[in-house]
Amino acid sequence: MSMWAEREIVVLQREYPVLGSDIPKLLVNRSKDAIQEKARTLGIKYRRTVSSHRKWAESDDEKLERIYPTAQKEEILKLFPNRSWDAISLRANKLKLRRGNFIPPLQKVPFYSLSEPEKAWLACFLDSEGTIGITKKLRSFCHRPYVSASNTDIRLLNRFKELTDIKNVIAHMKRENPKHKPCYIIRTEKMPFIYGILRHVLPYLVAKATQAKMVLEFIEIRHGSLKAWNGNRISETSRQQEIVRDICKLNQRGST
Repeated sequence: MSMWAEREIVVLQREYPVLGSDIPKLLVNRSKDAIQEKARTLGIKYRRTVSSHRKWAESDDEKLERIYPTAQKEEILKLFPNRSWDAISLRANKLKLRRGNFIPPLQKVPFYSLSEPEKAWLACFLDSEGTIGITKKLRSFCHRPYVSASNTDIRLLNRFKELTDIKNVIAHMKRENPKHKPCYIIRTEKMPFIYGILRHVLPYLVAKATQAKMVLEFIEIRHGSLKAWNGNRISETSRQQEIVRDICKLNQRGST
């Protein structure tokens, strides 16, 4: 039998009196019998009559259904000050809610103090070596914009990463032909970064200008319709679906 960690004991002391037999969902590495035995050893008892402030009212459930899939953890905790994150997560699980990809407000777009030559360089690099598109996320059943760039000279990707402050790792792409030079790629799906980058480089873009405008519009629609989330999947507008179709056609190889 493994030793109980201090964190596990804290969770047991805090949640067992309220959750009782439901607590194994919070202590996934402990069986129900082991949890009950440890609670008896520590003298912790399950209170079958839960105090009123711990009960979930119908209005609490409605609020949780509305914000849980999209809001930040800190914002959710502020709305439920008398509940722990573990208790909130457990209630969300009972309501069959799922966390989606949080969409930060556009006010949190990174600040870029780029010179005009740097904006022009980024635009030129994206026009020649980049892709501006929208991909489908299988787990959340929604579409998400992305920006990627690839080149055999890693110095160019490092420069791109430096100017955009993207934290993503530069990956090494496998080449089928051993005679080809190694190729490197960087990609981000973080919408605040994408929105900030494209707003700066749009005046200088040529080949990818249409895709950039579509992605910017897609993000603005997404941020304007956060209430469209129903807890399990996101509802996209007809305009967003149209943008997805059009940008996929533009990004097809050989299209003009």
